[in-house]
Amino acid sequence: MYASGWAATGAKGVLAATMLDAYAVAETISSDWLAKDGIAGDAVTLASAREGELKMNPFPHPDEPPPEIRAGLAEGMVTEYQDWKAVDCEEVKRGERTGKERERMGWEDARAFLAARSS
Repeated sequence: MYASGWAATGAKGVLAATMLDAYAVAETISSDWLAKDGIAGDAVTLASAREGELKMNPFPHPDEPPPEIRAGLAEGMVTEYQDWKAVDCEEVKRGERTGKERERMGWEDARAFLAARSS
């Protein structure tokens, strides 16, 4: 699995930081695909992967996330897509009340919102 921005770090950081993170994830995905096809991609990224600096699952399966993701889900530190959509919708609703495009929730606010929804 690949994650970037708030999906990877929670609700923190600014646009520039999440954008640079997204570029790095895109580079990793590209390198993984190139390596899978036996094509030499970005030498630094591929060399790092071979040296074990990058922890990648070479055979990901969407129905069997790695243990770290399962633990994050159990601890409430990983947000699933349907929960993200609910937070997104709530942020837009809150923003409309104040005349803004959206009112961003912090990580703790989002977790509390999701917990209240499920109870």
